[in-house]
Amino acid sequence: MRLTLLHDQPLVDHFFHPSGRRGLGAEVTIPAQTSRVLPRRARRIVLAAAATVSGLFALDSTVISVALPAIRDDLGGGSATIEWVSSVYLLTFAVTLLPAGRMVDRYGARRMFLSGVAVYVAAAFLGALAAAPWMLILGRGAQGVGAGIVGPSVLVLVTDAFGAERRGWAIGLFGMLLGGFSAAGPLVGGIFTDTVGWQAIFVVHGVLAAAAAALVARTVPHLAGRARLPLLLGSTAALAGVVLGVQVSIIEGRRLGWEVGVLFVALAVASALVLWRRERGRTDRVLDFAMLRIPTVAASAIARSVVSFSFYGNLFYLTLFLESSAGYSAFQTGLILLPSSIAGVAVSPFVGRVVDRTGPGSVMALGTAVAAAGLFALALADNDSSVAFHLAPALVLNGLGYALVSVAAKSAPLGAVPDSQHGRVTSLVSFVSRVASGFGVTFATGVFHLLSGAGVARALSDRQLPDASGTADFVRDRIGVGDLQAHLKAAQVKQAGFPDVPTAVATVDAAFEWIFAGTLFVLGAIVVAGGAAIGLLLLRSRPARP
Repeated sequence: MRLTLLHDQPLVDHFFHPSGRRGLGAEVTIPAQTSRVLPRRARRIVLAAAATVSGLFALDSTVISVALPAIRDDLGGGSATIEWVSSVYLLTFAVTLLPAGRMVDRYGARRMFLSGVAVYVAAAFLGALAAAPWMLILGRGAQGVGAGIVGPSVLVLVTDAFGAERRGWAIGLFGMLLGGFSAAGPLVGGIFTDTVGWQAIFVVHGVLAAAAAALVARTVPHLAGRARLPLLLGSTAALAGVVLGVQVSIIEGRRLGWEVGVLFVALAVASALVLWRRERGRTDRVLDFAMLRIPTVAASAIARSVVSFSFYGNLFYLTLFLESSAGYSAFQTGLILLPSSIAGVAVSPFVGRVVDRTGPGSVMALGTAVAAAGLFALALADNDSSVAFHLAPALVLNGLGYALVSVAAKSAPLGAVPDSQHGRVTSLVSFVSRVASGFGVTFATGVFHLLSGAGVARALSDRQLPDASGTADFVRDRIGVGDLQAHLKAAQVKQAGFPDVPTAVATVDAAFEWIFAGTLFVLGAIVVAGGAAIGLLLLRSRPARP
């Protein structure tokens, strides 16, 4: 029995037809799959379990954000520690997604889901027991590996359980449940951090992930994979060398000196050459960028990348701003961040229905515009900004934009390729967006440091203080430190050139405000550029009038 698909886009025809011939209506035949749609009760269990695990993965990126000042105080290591804790999870997640997508197509979604959760749970308990920065960073990286193994299997499990006809609705509901976890993330992280400690975050994650895996193991039958594919682990290792080499060169090069940066740049270049050599001439590559020739897949990758890039870059510094300059506790910061996630939860089911009716392209373009508006509004915040009338509306815009892009960009690629390539297209788009997420923190940090000189000089000038190197370094080194008033001594601030402690604290806070605003304006401009690129792709993919 064979299934015939008709494609009406020449690029799609060229990509999927074995002969490569172009033309409207080119036929592509693939083996029909046995129906995988589950009974209603089983569908609900799978959806809840998948949303729980994916929600935990989303929480790993947001719940830790409010705990970063406490982690820095407990483990030490300075700003480099919290930068690694935020970014290494996202980067290892991204690199692991590529072989994981092939493993889903080869071994089946159920098996990969359970294997990835096992790795994730073990890594979560390692993070809970961390007594030094390197242990926590190692645990976070291993969590990313487990999450990356699970990542491509989640959407495949959900879409298989519900069928193609209800794909958009199921993903919209999935997004609502996922948003519920994301909404609770900063709040739960703040509660744990202020009461029992940030280590409890990892323990709870491990327990919940194990429970969700048990539900999937009991509900989903074992089904063989859809395709026999090489895993290309050597190419994946080379790709990891590229990504992590660049990341280490940026973070540690800034901290330890340009020699370290050059060394790891060389490692990244060597890894890139190895990757090119291994992939050259292959028709089955670890990075199958040929899929990006399909406008819908390319638009999805751009939309998810620019929004994730800006979201994590913003979140990293927004939480530091709220807990240092604005003076809120971790729990209060979680409450302030709550409207963003609630807005995303509320609209996700409706976005899924709109995508089913109108298509994903316009929804993705609208989402980038709304997310950019939220960033520009947040850039105008200061220490005295009203939570109800300034911060909350800006965060709601940001959450709405993220939800619009997330639901539409997750559904779009699945409808653009055959079922046998769902794992690979999901892993490709997720890889691009996850790398963007990890580098979003690093890029925002780079912009922040680039603007720090001008921000510190402006804060000193506004208070008619000397712009001496010792005074400027004093301000720069204390940006983002929580409860600064209690840490500073009168003799210390006078030696740095300040008349008293309140003036020193006000200067540090003013510098943080200015630098933070500039960083968010840059991130917002990147999102606007991404939205424009999506619009151009939509125009290119629109069929010509007869």
